[in-house]
Amino acid sequence: MGHKESLKTISIFSDLNDSELDRLAEVCSERTYLADEFIFVEHTEGDELFMILDGEVSIQLELSNEEDSMPLLSLGKGNVFGELSVVDNAPRSATARAATDTHLLVLGKKDFDNLIESDHDLGLKVMRNVAQLVSKHVRTTNQKILDNVSWGMI
Repeated sequence: MGHKESLKTISIFSDLNDSELDRLAEVCSERTYLADEFIFVEHTEGDELFMILDGEVSIQLELSNEEDSMPLLSLGKGNVFGELSVVDNAPRSATARAATDTHLLVLGKKDFDNLIESDHDLGLKVMRNVAQLVSKHVRTTNQKILDNVSWGMI
């Protein structure tokens, strides 16, 4: 399956038309991670958005004890993560780890920026979808933290 067909399965790109998907597919690359391999680590620099083609990824917060982490999200096929790094220039806000062998599509910030600046209709669609995704992830994470606080886990 080509990148274009793969992109159709990705939540934030489901409303793009064929020519928009073609343009996006041209700037994506593929990457594979083995189970338990780190994709990125909290507080490090990052400039890539990741799309899950196959496998499962755990998004977690590193706690003060270096051995401990708090799972926030478990994401599977069609989900996107690392989206904050293409919106701002801040360090990673969480750690992403492959929970299983995982196959990803990767979109770099420079390509992301060029794409949305060169086609304003495409840019509006993608930024709206990224904003909705950020909102969803923040709400899910807030609830997870509240649940852990109420159970006295943190």
